[in-house]
Amino acid sequence: MHTGIFLALQEPEPMVKRNAMHALDAFCENLGGEELMPYLAQLMTKMGELLHVRHTATHYNTLQQTATHREAYLHSSA
Repeated sequence: MHTGIFLALQEPEPMVKRNAMHALDAFCENLGGEELMPYLAQLMTKMGELLHVRHTATHYNTLQQTATHREAYLHSSA
């Protein structure tokens, strides 16, 4: 599998990452089961990394929002 697509998935720009995911989806969709098997481990590893990064970022944003709301509450009740 071309490693360029995996490099594009690491780009910080969301549009680049989105386009790489669409390209990867189209690539996998056009392969048969036997053709996909050699790439499956690499694909699952990368998808796991992407899901973990997204989950971590979402968790961080939630914590940040909670802290902001708490700070606003403390200021308003003082």
